[in-house]
Amino acid sequence: MVTKMYIRKFLIISCLLLLSAPFVQAQDWDARRWSVDVSAAYPGNLVWTGVGEGVAEGIGQVFAVIFTFGLYKPEKEYERSEDATLPAFAIQGGYQVLPWLQVTGDLYYHNAGKKYFVKAEDLVPGKISSANRIALLPGVKFTYLNKGVFHMYSSVALGPAVRFSEATVRKTDNETGEVTTETTSSTAMRFAFQATTLGFAFGNAFYGFLDMGIGTEYTGLRAGLGYKF
Repeated sequence: MVTKMYIRKFLIISCLLLLSAPFVQAQDWDARRWSVDVSAAYPGNLVWTGVGEGVAEGIGQVFAVIFTFGLYKPEKEYERSEDATLPAFAIQGGYQVLPWLQVTGDLYYHNAGKKYFVKAEDLVPGKISSANRIALLPGVKFTYLNKGVFHMYSSVALGPAVRFSEATVRKTDNETGEVTTETTSSTAMRFAFQATTLGFAFGNAFYGFLDMGIGTEYTGLRAGLGYKF
């Protein structure tokens, strides 16, 4: 769920972009109106989700030890874990309405997985979790500098996102040695937004870009390639 801090930053960035974009100078109008690009960003939303859960659990255990005067002894269900998280991938299409304004549509995809081992030396995981997230974000892109092959831009986008989660737990009966597995799954809809605070693009018909973003899809760096036609 989007926090109040994210909403506040989103509103501030949006207002600044909307107020400053019409006053941008030295824009070169390009006859190419449509564009499509692909990109990858890291770290993505699912990475921060996992980090946040781990930090919250650790803080909770610390307070439990303090308030029970050391009587509480945290028990680790799993001694070791392995991450398998991919960057946040995106496909974006856009139409240039004005020299400084583009209407866009972003499709983001995240995939994250984690394996948990009961004992550090175990080769077979006791639990496997995975999550897939898809977000469709219409938005706008503001170009501040558009001279030759060098471009500077910012953008804002918001829309719906859906997350599919699944976890498989492997348990062994201590008496019989029988191994059983149990799988649970869930689906959740979320509000999503993404803001590019500052981006740089190089090229014209074919171009590459690198930007810094904040939002529910990634908070970090994104790089990609695109084509205008």
